[in-house]
Amino acid sequence: MLYCCLIKEIIFLNNTVYVVLKRVGILTLLLGTLAVLEMTSEESLLNNLPTHDEIVQSIIDRNEQTAVIDQAFEDGYDQEAEYERLFSYDIRHTFVIEFTQAEWDGLNQDMYDQYDQFGNYKSNNYRRVDVTYIADDEIYEIKEVGIRSKGNDFSRFPPDSGNGYVSPIHYMMKFNETFEYEEGTEEYDDLKKRDVFNIEQLLFKWNNTNDPGYTNEIFSYEMFRKMGVAIPSASYAEMQIVVDGKVEMVELYNIFEQYDEEFIRKHLQETPTKAVGDLYKGLWSATLDPIYSSSDYGIRNWETNFRP
Repeated sequence: MLYCCLIKEIIFLNNTVYVVLKRVGILTLLLGTLAVLEMTSEESLLNNLPTHDEIVQSIIDRNEQTAVIDQAFEDGYDQEAEYERLFSYDIRHTFVIEFTQAEWDGLNQDMYDQYDQFGNYKSNNYRRVDVTYIADDEIYEIKEVGIRSKGNDFSRFPPDSGNGYVSPIHYMMKFNETFEYEEGTEEYDDLKKRDVFNIEQLLFKWNNTNDPGYTNEIFSYEMFRKMGVAIPSASYAEMQIVVDGKVEMVELYNIFEQYDEEFIRKHLQETPTKAVGDLYKGLWSATLDPIYSSSDYGIRNWETNFRP
C-alpha cells in the first residue's frame, strides 16, 4: 500500500515538473521571438505601441456611424432617444475633450486669476473645446463646446500643476455657450439654440470621495428616482483630456444632468413650456429656516464673487 502511494506521488511530481517545464519553454519561445523581432525591426516595437488617441482615431476611421452633431440634427437626430442612451448603464460612454494649448492654458489661468482676486479658484469662464462622443461603436463629433471647472473650495483647483501631470477635477460642459460671437449673427444663433442629448449642460464629477466602487452617488440617484423624486439623470463615462493632440488624462467620471431650465421642463412640468419660473438651489450651509437678508439669496454672479 505504501509502495503504491509512493509510486503515485512520484508520477504526480513528474507530471508537475513536466507542466512547469513546458510552460517555461513556451514563455522562453515567446520572449525569444519578441527579442528577434525587436532586433530586426527598424524601430522599437515596445516604444511604438499605439497611443490611446490613435486607438480612438482608428475607431473613427473604420466606423461608418460617425456624424458631426450639427449634420445629425438635419438628418433627424432624436434628442429624447439620445438622452435615454446617454444615461444608460448598458452603453460604454467615452468623451474625448480636445483643447488647443491656448484654451487649456486659459482654463488654468482663469482659475489663478480668480484666486488672485477673490481667494478661490471658482472661475466659471467657459473655454472652447471640440468633443468626440463615443457610445459603444457610434461616434459623434460636437464642435465648439464650452467647458469650465466645477466644485467648491475643497474640490476645485487648477488641473495642470505644471509638473507634467493633469489632475482630475469636476467639469461643467455647456453645449449652447456662444463664446465671443455677437448676438444676431448666424454663429451665435446656432449655438444659443443648440441642445445635445436633449440637454444644454452636462456635469462631470471625478471620484474625489475615494469611493472604491464608484457607485455610491449613482446608486443614490437611482434610488431617489425610483421613489418618485425629481432628480437629475446620472451615469458613468470615460473622460479623456487631449491638448494639442496629446492625451493628458484618462479617468472614469460620474456624469449628471444639470439643474436648469431643461431639467424643469423634463421633470417638473407635465406639459413643457418656454416659461419655467424660478428654481432655487440650496447651497452649503443652507438650512430650511426663513431667509430675511437679500444678501443670502439671488442670482449668482461669479465675476463679482456674489454667491448667495
